[in-house]
Amino acid sequence: MSGITLLFTKQFSVDDFIEAGGVSGTVMAIGLSHCKLKTPDNKEIFVPNSTIISEKIINYSTEPLRRVDITIGASYSEDIDKVKKALQSVVDDTPEVIKDQPVFIGITAYQVSSIDYTIRVWVKNSEYWNAYLPMLEKIKRTFDKENIEIPFNQLDVHVINQ
Repeated sequence: MSGITLLFTKQFSVDDFIEAGGVSGTVMAIGLSHCKLKTPDNKEIFVPNSTIISEKIINYSTEPLRRVDITIGASYSEDIDKVKKALQSVVDDTPEVIKDQPVFIGITAYQVSSIDYTIRVWVKNSEYWNAYLPMLEKIKRTFDKENIEIPFNQLDVHVINQ
């Protein structure tokens, strides 16, 4: 019955990239009892339709644009404008970013040892990973070049001799 429900509700189609039933992949087939997904690392997964229909379904393929969200921490001692300018240079240096769509670069949280800055930009759905992964690398390289500290957890151990 759940296979018929999936076929008639058209929540996703063959070739859509979805997340359902605890897995994600490209839909290869929709059957009466299960759906066949191919994962990004080329594994075939057969997910029972009853599992899919009872959980949330995320379809990443329905819209032509997708937003890239990247959050990075910078030290409290860093100048806010300097960090935002460095992040803007990363956005400007990423050709996949659609320039006439809104760009957000700003502070989104205060953590224990860092201030979180978030970049939100729009790309073509098919260009998501071609933008996301290089932007992560560009952020690190840009922060290194601009001497912007990315804090990390540390443990200080003090040994007392008695």
